[in-house]
Amino acid sequence: MSFNKQKWFWLGLGGVVLFDQISKAVIERWWQTNLIINDGISFGLKFGSNHLQTMILLLLWLVMAWILLIQLRFKSLYIGIFLGGGISNLIDRLIWGGVRDWLSWPIIPISNNLADWAIAIGLVGFGIRCLDKTSVAV
Repeated sequence: MSFNKQKWFWLGLGGVVLFDQISKAVIERWWQTNLIINDGISFGLKFGSNHLQTMILLLLWLVMAWILLIQLRFKSLYIGIFLGGGISNLIDRLIWGGVRDWLSWPIIPISNNLADWAIAIGLVGFGIRCLDKTSVAV
């Protein structure tokens, strides 16, 4: 594993957590009406208590991180972005009891945040890299 891939991995992970948490703090401070606490999971779905959901999501994040980083030894910008989005949303769940969403869409009633976008972009980028036959090490 090259130093370069590790650098991009950590830059992606730390950058997403930092940028997402700062964006939520800024929105909360100056535009409080746009911020909602989503105590569900994707699309507001809920199962069990908030503590149960948080523990299950934390366990899933740890399993995914273990598989990607330890078992498969994938460290790339996409994996860093994906895991950083998960960490940032878990931070919200632990501190606020839910994820702070502030990006709303005028056409559909969905709110999300930068971490949600990072998770999606990380997964899509990782998937594209996996489909690329010339890219053995993602």
